[in-house]
Amino acid sequence: MKMIMAVINEDRLSDVINALLQNDISGITVSETRGLGNINLSRQVDESCLSKKVKLEIVVSNDEYKSLAIDTIIENTHILNKGAGKIFVYNVDEVYRIRTGERDEDALK
Repeated sequence: MKMIMAVINEDRLSDVINALLQNDISGITVSETRGLGNINLSRQVDESCLSKKVKLEIVVSNDEYKSLAIDTIIENTHILNKGAGKIFVYNVDEVYRIRTGERDEDALK
């Protein structure tokens, strides 16, 4: 299982979520966030340097869904300007559904 974490521009959120759902990818957590991209570090950094973004977190059961989720996010956020975002992929060892006690892939359904 893999967790895909994507930090994207907030104005692309609806398009990304709709495209993920059309590809049968659900279980999406969204958080508002702010951060710094690649900036000139010799410059003074303050709160005004922080860009508003959204963070998506999605856990998928296999590499097929991992690739599909990544491709879907890129297709719906790709712009030529800097600041389109980043995608990170993490291994997930275990998943539990609290209400039923289901584990791993069963907990993702």
